[in-house]
Amino acid sequence: MKKITQKLSLFILACIIFAQASVPVRAEDEQLGRITIHRFAGTTSEYPTEGTPLNGIPYRVERVRLISGTPQTAENLRNPANFEPMTGADEFYQEAITLMGIANFPYLPRGLYLVTELPHTITPESDRVAPFIVGIPRRGVGEDADEWIYDVDVFPKSDEDTPVVFEKELELIWDEDLGELVAEWSLTSTIPRLIGNATRFEFIDPLLDSLTFIPNSVVGTYYRMEGTGESATQVRATLLANTFEADVDGDNDLSIALTTEGFSHLSANALLAPDGTLTFTFRTRLATDEDDLGPITNTARLYYNEEEGQYTETPPPVEYHFALEIEKIDVNGDRVGEATFELFFDEARTQPVFPVDGVNTSFTTTNGLVYIPFLQEGVIYIEETEAPAGFRPNTGMMRVVIDEDVTTSERRFVVELQIVNEVEGGFVLPETGGVGTVIFTAVGLALIGGAVSLAYVAKNRRRSHD
Repeated sequence: MKKITQKLSLFILACIIFAQASVPVRAEDEQLGRITIHRFAGTTSEYPTEGTPLNGIPYRVERVRLISGTPQTAENLRNPANFEPMTGADEFYQEAITLMGIANFPYLPRGLYLVTELPHTITPESDRVAPFIVGIPRRGVGEDADEWIYDVDVFPKSDEDTPVVFEKELELIWDEDLGELVAEWSLTSTIPRLIGNATRFEFIDPLLDSLTFIPNSVVGTYYRMEGTGESATQVRATLLANTFEADVDGDNDLSIALTTEGFSHLSANALLAPDGTLTFTFRTRLATDEDDLGPITNTARLYYNEEEGQYTETPPPVEYHFALEIEKIDVNGDRVGEATFELFFDEARTQPVFPVDGVNTSFTTTNGLVYIPFLQEGVIYIEETEAPAGFRPNTGMMRVVIDEDVTTSERRFVVELQIVNEVEGGFVLPETGGVGTVIFTAVGLALIGGAVSLAYVAKNRRRSHD
């Protein structure tokens, strides 16, 4: 029994020591109070804690007194500018951050307290709560008007979270590594003010069957401020790999989702709504089959927290994927052997359509035919760099328009082009100075000579008649 009593005494003594270490030491025995801050977004006066809890917002509670000489009016007592910190033995302050939207400040002696929301990046500076005064104890209201309340709950006003504005764009670009035209997609959204408290921020993009996601092509960028004051500028920054995850499932659905590190990083560094934007770009290969040509479009969705908001985007501006089919024939319409071509965007040959490491790609017919995909709407110039054996090459640049107007209903997105080659040394469409030219010249001179002779005879007859 004695041992039990000793252990119990030691336990009680330990509790007393712990309590003394945890509770501020007071010279006099008095009732202590508590301030509980409830920091939520999207709240209403009727339901002050049913909004989104704001985590990680720091607060300071500091005991203050009215500046000497300041009249004790109700208006003056509400204005923090009329107060100064307590000094000496009466000095008292605590700091805490919100967890699940709540910050607690216990063991507060009676007095007036200045509550200050310290600098942070969870919400924009425009949404910060201004400093305010809280008294311990506080007179109750309504049915509790005759009571003094020592545990005070305060609900700083917070604006609602900003809606997400989401759009999608598409551009066909040349990929030097692959040596082909690819589709580059841009998913751009505003960054919500409460991104630091988000549980989900994910793009889901169901890709068309004709599109193949290019691994490791996802890049995330945002804007942040660099510098201060008038010298501050917006700078484009790139998200690190651990701030988002990208994956394609068996249905060809692409997912790009922010991680916990991504929420924290954007909250601490990015410009938030309405000016801040987050952009993810990624690339897809294009199918070359004729049935997969034509308009390229698909619709992505953005999930913010656990709900799919009204953020389903409209189809992006349509880009068209065309192909060019060159048929090499002779003057009789029969296909002829191998011919080689290069394609340019300009007649001066300075802008190759298919550059790989700075060298323009060439295309060679097989049995007189070559199929060239990965073309956009516009104008291209074709140069025949090598003619089939036994035929003369066509000189000069051939201008070709690529669009639906020059295709057929059967092959809506394939531009068909026939190029005729002449037999080397033949007489069809003779060159300048050839035998055909000599024959035509001789006949022409004979006709001209006959006409002159007839005119001369007719003139002499008129003279004889006169």
